[in-house]
Amino acid sequence: MATSRLSCLTRLRPGYRTPTFLVHRLNFASQTPRLWSGGDFKYRKDDEVEYTEQHVKRWKSWMGDEYAKYKNDELIAWRRPFDELSKGGLINVNNFMKIVKNKVGSTVPPKSLHTYAMKLWREWDEDQSNFIDFAEFIHHMKIFDMHLLKSALREESKAADTFETYKNPNSGKLDEDGLFEIMVANNFLVTTTTDAENILAQVGDGKSLSKEEFLRWINED
Repeated sequence: MATSRLSCLTRLRPGYRTPTFLVHRLNFASQTPRLWSGGDFKYRKDDEVEYTEQHVKRWKSWMGDEYAKYKNDELIAWRRPFDELSKGGLINVNNFMKIVKNKVGSTVPPKSLHTYAMKLWREWDEDQSNFIDFAEFIHHMKIFDMHLLKSALREESKAADTFETYKNPNSGKLDEDGLFEIMVANNFLVTTTTDAENILAQVGDGKSLSKEEFLRWINED
């Protein structure tokens, strides 16, 4: 891991915070998960949140195979914004509107925001229960953030410039560390090592992306 490269990139990233969870006997990821806190989206104080390994096991027991690879601290990081939006472990449509507004309120016209959010709501509420559960939230938020990333980097030469900024200087490719930092810089709600690894596995060889692979991924629908 290129520690020196990461330290200068990640120190004091505006709008981000590194959570310090009160956890017990947890399995930690190689990089500390990062939470976006832009707009007026706030989190409870770290000392008010306490999760144990048993909480994580209980979540994984019903969430499916897609979530089995998450380290405990990563799944807890995803739980933080979910807890801020949910009541009784489910997100209702009014609270869903809050996160959509925070994420895209500056780019989607106010008159179009409700229609935009409701289209997302119908996609995210897979079981049509009129609520979004934890698994639905993680799955669709990742897709949503990737869509926003691709849309932003398709402008002019931003994708190529981004690749050059975050590529590994030794290999000339974009590795896990570089992709992790791209996700942070582009305001992913939660950035984890596992999510970065999953993108590399889907798009490249699981370890890194060439410039051509990265540009092709950015320009995919």
